[in-house]
Amino acid sequence: MLKKYLKRITSFIFATFFAISRLMITTVHAEENQGDFIPFRSDYVAYIAQNASADSDIVQWVWLKLFDEETNWNSSQSYYSATATDPSGNTVSASKWATKYYNLYVGTDGALKSSYNTQVTYNPEFDGFIFATLINNDDFVINWLNQEPGVFKQYAQTSSSHPIFTEGMIELTKNGLFLGGGKDASNNTFLKGAGSTNTKYNAKWSAGGTTRDTYDISVLKIFGSDYMSLSDIQKTWVKTYMEWMVSDYVEYRTGGVAAKNNSESLYNLISTSYEGFANGNVNQEFFNYCISSPDVAVGDLIVNAAEKMGETSAYRTGKADVAANINMSSIWAGDADCDYTETSLGDNDYDWLAYNICFSNSSFYSTLRTLVDNNTVTAQQKQEWLMRYYQKHSTSSSEGSMSYAIQHAGETITSDVKYASSTWTGCGRSCWSDDDDSFWCPIHSGEGYQDVVKPIGVKSFSFELKPGGGGFGNGHVASSLNVTVKDTDSGTVIYDNIELQNKATLSIPDKYVWSSTIVISISAHYKDGLNQHVGRGACDRYHNGYCNATWTYVPLSDCEKNRHIYSYSYQFYDKYDNPITSGSSTTPYYCKATGYCTKCPATDVQYDYTLRQVNTTSKMDYVADFEHSSEIGEKTYTVYKGSAATSFKEYSSTKNTGYTTGSCSGSSSSGKYAASSSKTVIENGSGNSFGLHASASGTFSLKSGSIMDGAKTITVSASAKEVTFKLYSPKRGCLDEIALYSSSSSELTWTFDCSDYSDTQLEGAYISVNMHSTAQNTGGRAVGESASVNATVRFNYIKVTY
Repeated sequence: MLKKYLKRITSFIFATFFAISRLMITTVHAEENQGDFIPFRSDYVAYIAQNASADSDIVQWVWLKLFDEETNWNSSQSYYSATATDPSGNTVSASKWATKYYNLYVGTDGALKSSYNTQVTYNPEFDGFIFATLINNDDFVINWLNQEPGVFKQYAQTSSSHPIFTEGMIELTKNGLFLGGGKDASNNTFLKGAGSTNTKYNAKWSAGGTTRDTYDISVLKIFGSDYMSLSDIQKTWVKTYMEWMVSDYVEYRTGGVAAKNNSESLYNLISTSYEGFANGNVNQEFFNYCISSPDVAVGDLIVNAAEKMGETSAYRTGKADVAANINMSSIWAGDADCDYTETSLGDNDYDWLAYNICFSNSSFYSTLRTLVDNNTVTAQQKQEWLMRYYQKHSTSSSEGSMSYAIQHAGETITSDVKYASSTWTGCGRSCWSDDDDSFWCPIHSGEGYQDVVKPIGVKSFSFELKPGGGGFGNGHVASSLNVTVKDTDSGTVIYDNIELQNKATLSIPDKYVWSSTIVISISAHYKDGLNQHVGRGACDRYHNGYCNATWTYVPLSDCEKNRHIYSYSYQFYDKYDNPITSGSSTTPYYCKATGYCTKCPATDVQYDYTLRQVNTTSKMDYVADFEHSSEIGEKTYTVYKGSAATSFKEYSSTKNTGYTTGSCSGSSSSGKYAASSSKTVIENGSGNSFGLHASASGTFSLKSGSIMDGAKTITVSASAKEVTFKLYSPKRGCLDEIALYSSSSSELTWTFDCSDYSDTQLEGAYISVNMHSTAQNTGGRAVGESASVNATVRFNYIKVTY
């Protein structure tokens, strides 16, 4: 992004005023006061607000002094005071630094406010100023770590609460500054400090290898709170720590450096890492966290693991596209027609990825499939996709097909198929009269074995042993059945050679109900005969038996059979996860669609991070099209440019006053827009008229959000002897400034040209106006003659032209 930090040096005389640069201040080292300008403590906050974006040792010095004194406010410090004077002049107890030292300043929202009782350190309201100092002073972070490491570590620990500070650190290091080769690397300045072989400035710390307390871990925490925004260089640096952190977590759990209770941002990193994916001790825990937490993206886990395992098919639409999946809703939302080819994505859904997760036998997909099956949310999503798939790709309606399972959902059906049949020998004798010899009929036995593929959709089953043959072979005495149930895809044994009583029901775990690779191995042990002497009767020569199976199909709702019908609501968010409302000038970063099924309580949540932009002369449309989910309609968020409503907009004492803040002071009159000081004396012979002096001053601001997209120029006008007009960005600091002087407090006007800035750079921009006038009598007066002086300041207007 283009950065324009204009250090304007202008000198010209025009009518009765001329412009001068007020930016040429002599700087001092952040650690030493060499006698150059240093603001008073009461002005620290105002000074930072005005100069945060300057490449200045003084700005750094003020920041570090502020951090130190605010966090060490106690009676042992020279700057401490037990009491203070509040803005109304009352004496109060000084509970904090900001109770004693305060003044007016213009915040990043463009509003003029008092810093009374407002702590700067750890206050997100001031993170925009930290951002500006970080990116304009490469050595600031080094000086910060040298002098106030505890403060830096606390910012890092709570970086998710300081998204703009986090953004500044990411911006500073996006090209690898200070990062080096990562964990334990000699050129990792955040680790090695003074011993680094990389850029290190005046780093004073040193360390051997990475530990939980080294500064590189603090930076890692910062990166972990906004992984999606990292550059490839930063992501590569992060990955060098993953093996160590995952192993540490597996060994120490809640005591690990990346345990969630120690650092949520580090836990976020390991939960989406290849190392976590490949570790069977924790991969299900990490996957479940990715699915349940909106702070991490399961897409990052998929991409990180697939990239490391060489499974490029897992991100055929691009790493960034797949990584943007916060959950798996979009991945399983396809129609399952699988109309993609080697060169085409077909209808652009994620069927290509869903199919591989279901059916590919590669190490990557097999692991991912197991994780999906063991999570209740994704297992259900996978089941519904498979139902759509089999309905579209199976022509069979017989037992074992998807259409059969759907047709008979909730039913219990006894199959006609004879399983594990067997034939064995009997006595082959009979005795029906006194002439026939009686005989001994022992127990006869036979064995039957068969592997049976469990039909899709079957939740439980039972087997009944059926007799065959004739005579005493018709009664199976003490026959028994053993079964082994196994997932042939993963090799998982669900039940291992368990004895199943005749007609006893065995249930299948939910994750295997819709699998087509569950095999039931039947071992039937048939026994018949009488085991006694036979006086009348017969025992056939050959006996036989088999098993009948009874399948109970899982019940299905109408939605499960025919897909959910969702009604979606939409919400756009800024980069910091703050919801934005229609009519706001804030640029949206992503859109969240929340669907509620019209037929059942099911919900569906999907995100679109790739908003399409449509730019016209009057507006900018940000379109969330959820391109991989055909069931979700497009949603557009519009940011209107100023030209949509008018060619210009003016802010003054009578126009649009709600967008401005100001405070002007003088001995004669004070107000929001103007102030004056007037003095008159009679010369009494002592020279009391000579040097008679009066002064007035004021600060005025145009709030953030007042300058809309499409601004061409911004004209500022004020009447005073000296004025300073500044154009600010909430994060980038001062974009442009000018100081003007008039000998007679006449109107001073300046126009900022916005053509050098994009709408993004001007987003949230605000204007500050500082005015000052003095008047002094420098001529003598005769005794009895009067002398008068008058000093005035007045804000006139700000005019934004579109």
